[in-house]
Amino acid sequence: MARSLIRQCAEWFRGLLRLFYPPACVVCDTPLVRGECFICTHCLSEFPYAEGAFSVELENNSAECYVLFHYNKQSRYRKLVYAVKYHSGKELGYYLGGLLGKRLKRVEEIDAVVPVPLHPRKKRKRGYNQSRQIAAGVAEALGKPLWDDVAVKIRHTPSQTGKNATDRRKNVENVFHLCAPERIRGCRLLVVDDVITTGATLSSFLHTLSEAGDVYLTVACLGRTEL
Repeated sequence: MARSLIRQCAEWFRGLLRLFYPPACVVCDTPLVRGECFICTHCLSEFPYAEGAFSVELENNSAECYVLFHYNKQSRYRKLVYAVKYHSGKELGYYLGGLLGKRLKRVEEIDAVVPVPLHPRKKRKRGYNQSRQIAAGVAEALGKPLWDDVAVKIRHTPSQTGKNATDRRKNVENVFHLCAPERIRGCRLLVVDDVITTGATLSSFLHTLSEAGDVYLTVACLGRTEL
């Protein structure tokens, strides 16, 4: 009885907050109206969806990669990536993952969705792995299992921000460990990350997964920066 009353009070308080402080669109900061979630109808109508796939290099191989949208420093949609990574956008990551997953329904059949791991130290600081949140949204939209335990990040690396392409690659060499190679051997995996800039971290993770042998890898990310 007491718990039920607490839940009702919490819902009432949240409703009151929404009445006086309605959530704003992440893209344009306009207050959202009933039925809108994270992004207003106008910004959704102008969403810069990416079409088709491009290749991510994997040593002597490559993997097909799909992104939800392209953006640059002038794009207001870049706020979505920053919010997911740095502004406690846990639910936003799941929501955007759902949008991404809906656009991937024509992609060739896969067995499971695998997020790029985050080092435990960074996960504790951030409170969640943003790639896992996105991957969970993708998996839900596709009706596929989420495998978030096939690999781990074993070395904490400095931020990639401000590094050139060469330094980015060196920064993420041998940072992932494959926990269960036999589990993914012979599988078709959709690897999910938040954003691609140079692709150094993603390429390193794809290389680790490929060590299992006979693994077919496809990639999906929220955004790709236009350098």
